[in-house]
Amino acid sequence: MNLISNEDKTFGFIWTVDLINEPFVFGRVQIIIGDEIYPKHCPREYYALSTVFPNLKASFKDKDYAGGTDGKDFGMADFDLSAYESCKLKNIFSIETTYMGMKTGSLEDCSIDCLILEMGYAGDKERLFYSFDYAKTFKEICYPRGTVEDVIFRLPDFPLNL
Repeated sequence: MNLISNEDKTFGFIWTVDLINEPFVFGRVQIIIGDEIYPKHCPREYYALSTVFPNLKASFKDKDYAGGTDGKDFGMADFDLSAYESCKLKNIFSIETTYMGMKTGSLEDCSIDCLILEMGYAGDKERLFYSFDYAKTFKEICYPRGTVEDVIFRLPDFPLNL
């Protein structure tokens, strides 16, 4: 088991490599947000880590503002779910969760693969809006600006010399 997190362990990833089938690396990954871990249980070889980690990083290189951006911070505005669902929430960008948020199987079962992450900035803070139920509801946590990006960019690049 590997852990990469911020100093107080309120944002991070727990991951394990289970199988390498070049060029793919498969394993388990869980995200830590505040005092929550998602998913609670992750089966062996469930995620292609060699896809999940680069896509998380790419979210910060080429930000996807579904509702558009005027170049300003989101600020302390309310995260309006209705505006979000209709792609009208400005200055919020998506963090690509790939397989962790692709929702396969029953719509009622969100024990795995229902993770949605959205980010907005407010001065020296970043506001992380997260959903473990495939965007039916969102929670929010604030970090010092740069925390989430720093943790994500410390995730490994593949292939590794394992």
